[in-house]
Parts: sequence; structure tokens; C-alpha cells
Amino acid sequence: MAKKAVIAGFSAILLVTAVIGVIAITTRLRNSKPNPNSGQLTASSKSISALCAPAVYKDICERTLRSGSINETSTAGDIIRTAVHVITAEVQSANQRAHDLHSQAKTSIDNDGFEFCKQLLGDAGDQLSAVIAEADNVHRLDDFQAWLSMVISYRTNCLASIEAQDLNEQMTAALRNTTELTDNAIAIMSAVGEIAEQLNLTINGTGGATVSGRRLLSNDDRYPSWMSAGDRKILSSRVLRPRLRPNAVVAKDGSGQFKSINAALNAMPKTYRGRYVIYVKAGIYVEKVTVEKEKPNVLIYGDGPRKTIVTGRLSYAEGVGTYKTATFSVQAPGFIARSMGFTNTAGPQGHQAVALRLNADAAWNGNFALDTLYYAEYYNRGPGSPTYRRVKWRGYHVINRREAFRWTASVLLAGRTWIPFSGVPNALSLMRS
Repeated sequence: MAKKAVIAGFSAILLVTAVIGVIAITTRLRNSKPNPNSGQLTASSKSISALCAPAVYKDICERTLRSGSINETSTAGDIIRTAVHVITAEVQSANQRAHDLHSQAKTSIDNDGFEFCKQLLGDAGDQLSAVIAEADNVHRLDDFQAWLSMVISYRTNCLASIEAQDLNEQMTAALRNTTELTDNAIAIMSAVGEIAEQLNLTINGTGGATVSGRRLLSNDDRYPSWMSAGDRKILSSRVLRPRLRPNAVVAKDGSGQFKSINAALNAMPKTYRGRYVIYVKAGIYVEKVTVEKEKPNVLIYGDGPRKTIVTGRLSYAEGVGTYKTATFSVQAPGFIARSMGFTNTAGPQGHQAVALRLNADAAWNGNFALDTLYYAEYYNRGPGSPTYRRVKWRGYHVINRREAFRWTASVLLAGRTWIPFSGVPNALSLMRS
């Protein structure tokens, strides 16, 4: 069974726009009658304050916008570019610091950690460049916020991969400004989106996305809104063959074009456009696979998650950095997997051991399941509490009061013998409603 399946998901950050600030800048904007086609948003000292109202680090936010010469003729794109350019400079500086500190790594774990950190900071730079390039497209504010959220995630994972305390502290210091500036940029876009929407500057994106926030789901809530009609049709089909003609066929018995998944990926043309389809016939494939970011829009499918299996057994216990233990890694955008199984058989003695690692935007794994998950639910209430629509994973359970009690601090941690003496407020048993 798989030791772990780690799927990096990137969570949207919702920031509440200060109503007073929005009203103030909206009034000014309406008086200035901006051109809807240019996305022009005027900005004085008051409007800068309004844009920074939702920000956690308001002083830094206002200094950032003023340093970019934001004024009454500035457009929404100018504001976005100013906010993101300063993050880019900080990420580049942090990346250089990671290169400098890498030489001081004394363990294989930290060596792998710095390799991962540098890769993540490079990916963060790519995300920031994408925002800058598209900054004038007001309708993509939802995407911008999602991409910036990924930058924060990259920073967190970078630091988590470095174990040596002194090196971790130095990288934390190098990345501190990046975190604050990125938080502010997301808040600024929240304010810009709110204002633009009130002024009817909204341009609906495909699938119903709006400037005020990213709607991940379209009317068909089985798929994200960014997924094309063609991809939805493919994924909705019960049987992909012979409907879908693969670019490459992998088979261990030699009946395909390739005997390994890596060989099929290596055969993908560098300038290929469109969906590159790889069909992997039933079998157990012992190989470490990475879909590099230079290979976008790969669709890989097999004969079923119990029939087509990619497996490995690298683990942290062997001195391998956690991210490098992944049997199957994805760094390219637009990746889709279906009817495939990904496992890591290191076992509990291996500690951290990853089966599948996704580090890419717009990736989709369809109706997947985690073999090693244990998830128990008791006395859930409120919206979303009915359990009849829960996933049919064998690790999911609805439990009773007696079973739930076994997981309380008083039983699981023998909490009554020591927690009360710590002086920490506590609830050692089930809490009453």
C-alpha cells in the first residue's frame, strides 16, 4: 500500500476589503469616469490608503505603491505591476541567498532541501513574471491571487525543507519581506477587484471567473472552470480507449512504443502544442518519474489504479529529502492523470515517503483516492454535514461517541495526568454543544 500520497494543493486566500476604503475610492473613481476598456483606476494618497486598507502590513503596502509613482493616471495594471515588481526583487535576492547558504549544508537532507528551495524560488519567479505579463488583463485578478498564493506556499515549503536551525533561520530572514509583500499584493488585488466590479469593469473569464474572486468550479461542479470542454469530455468518458488516441504507448511487455514512462516523456517534442497523451498499459512500473515544467499539458492514463501502478520506495530514513522521495512528481502546468495508481512502499520505518507530488498550476487528478488516509467523523453539524455524499474511500469512517472518545486528549495522550498542571487552557474530553 502507499505510504503517503502528497498532493500539493494551493489554497485561495480570502481577504475582506474594508468597506469604508472601497466607498471612498469608488466615489473618486466614479467622479473621474475611467475608460472601461483600459481598466484605469485613479490613485491619490487617499486612494492608495484605500487600496491598502485590507493589507496586514499597511505601512509597507503604502510605501510600495508610492515608490512606484502610482498617481491619478495609473491603471489597474500599473498598480498590480508595482506591487509584484517589489516581490520579484525580494525573491531574486532570497534565491541568491539560498545559493550562498547551500554550500554550508552538512547533511544530505539539507543538501536536498536547498535544491528544492532553489527550485521553488525559481518557480515563484515564474509565477510573478506571469502576473506582470498579464497585469493589464483586469479579468484575470482571480488567477493573479491564486498565483501569488502559490508564491507563499513555495516560501513555506522552502523553509520546511531545511532542517539545520542556523541555516533555516537565515533563510527565514531572507524570505521575510517576500511574505509580507506577497500578502499585501493579494490584498491590493482584492481591493482593485472590488472597485473594478462596482464600476462595471468586470470582464467575465471562461467558466464564470470574475475579478472579485476565483471561482474554481463552473456550473458542472465535477471539474474546475479552467478545464477545457475537450478535457471535460475526455474525463467524463467511462472508457478512454479507443476514443482517445495516445501520442505514446507504454508497456512492460514490449507491446507499446516504450517500456518506461520516462522514455515516453523524453520522446515528447519540445515545441509540442496541445494535449500530449500517454497510455500506460497494465503493469507495475518501478521508476521515479518527473514531469518537468517544460512539458505542459500531459495527460497520462492507464487501465485502472489497481492495474497500472507506478511505484518506488525512497524515504526520508534513507537520507533523502522528503520532496525527492516522490515516486511521481509533476512540475508542469495542465497535467491530467486518470486510471493510474501511484505508490511508495517504504513503510512506516521509512518515515516521510511521498507517492505523488504535484507542484504545478491547473493540474487535475480526477476522482482519486488516498489508500493510507484515516478520517473519522462524529456528530458533524451545519452546512455540509450530511455524510451521504462523502467519498467512498476505505479510510473514511463515520464513528459513534464511544469511538470518538478514544481520540480525545484524555485518552489518546493520557492528558489528565499532566495537561492540567501545565496551566494551558484545555478541553480533555468531547466538548458539549
